Formats: sequence, C-alpha cells, structure tokens
Amino acid sequence: MVDEKDVITMAATTPIDAARNPTPTAGESADVGGAESAGAGALDLLLPQATVGVLRRFRPDASMARYALRLARRPGTVAARYGKLGAELAGIAAGRSAVAPQPRDRRFSDPAWSENPWLKRTLQTYLAVGQAAEGLLADAELDWRDNTRLKFVLTNLIATSAPSNNPYLSPAAWKAFIDTGGLSVVRGTRAFVSDMASSPRIQTMVAPDPFEIGAG
Repeated sequence: MVDEKDVITMAATTPIDAARNPTPTAGESADVGGAESAGAGALDLLLPQATVGVLRRFRPDASMARYALRLARRPGTVAARYGKLGAELAGIAAGRSAVAPQPRDRRFSDPAWSENPWLKRTLQTYLAVGQAAEGLLADAELDWRDNTRLKFVLTNLIATSAPSNNPYLSPAAWKAFIDTGGLSVVRGTRAFVSDMASSPRIQTMVAPDPFEIGAG
C-alpha cells in the first residue's frame, strides 16, 4: 500500500519545481518525461484523499512540528523576514512597491490588476505575503522530505488564496456577471454544489460528458 506521505512527497517534487523552471537544461531534459509521469501518478493517488476533508488533509503533523521548532530556534531570522514583509507592505500602501506577478501568469493578465489602485495593492499584498511564507520555509532549512511535503501544502494554499479566485475581486468574474446578467453566479454556484455533493468533492475543471473512453 502506498504511504500517503510518500505520495505527497512525489507530487510536490515534480509539478511545482517544473513550473518554476519550465526550461530544463540539456542535462535535465532526459529526465523530464519520467519526472512528469511520476508526478502525474502521484497526483492520481493523492486526489482520492480529497474525501477525507480539508481539515484532516492540512492537519499539523511531524513535518509541521519540525518546521515550527526550526523557526523557534531562529528568532532573529524570523524577525528579519517579518521586518522585510512589513517594509514591503508599507511600500505597497504608499504605492511605491515594485512587486508584480510573473509576465506569464495569466491569472492576473486583466489590465485591472495593474491599473486599478485597489486591485493592484491587493495583488501586491498577496504576492508579498506568499513570498514571505516561501522565504520562511526556506529559512527553516528542513531536510528534503519535510521541505518537499510542506512546499506542496504551502504552494497549494498560496494558489488557492489568490485574489483572482475571489469572485468579489476578480475582474473576469465581474465582467462575466455583467455580460450574463448574473447567470454566471447561478451557474457557478450550481456547479460548485454539485461537485461538493459527491466524492471526491473537488471542483470539476472540464465537463465529463464530451469525453468517451477509446474515442478521439
């Protein structure tokens, strides 16, 4: 039986690192296919764990305890990281921050994220806090297994909390609401309730109806 921790470790290693380094070097190119296959297989095993509930999946465990202990032993490092974050947030509030998403990050491709002062500051705050959280994980200098597991959880938490996922903030959501006369909210709510009503209780990304096994 595959250990749940091993599955999370495998899943965390390949997709996230590949996303951060999308162009492998000549020495890495030969391993890309195998790594992607391993990551996909790990995720296939991990997805059914959605049925156990959010709180259980993100409950504190030994890796989290070791992470907290490492940071507790480095108060100066933690203080410096929070001081840097505080200075960045002050710069964001004053409109002086240069924090910006990656050019290829399509979540924030709408001009409103850079032109609307309130949305711009919201986005910059999200990015600054996410970078600080990732910095704290790196500061802890955990072993490979703990770092990989916590990086997987942290990366997903950061992605989930993106302001582009908030229908009250997302320019795309507001435009869809206006264009459809509010029907987009009704459809989205109906789809969400339907997804959560049956296992594995995760949101459906594509409609299953058009796909047929063995066809295409």
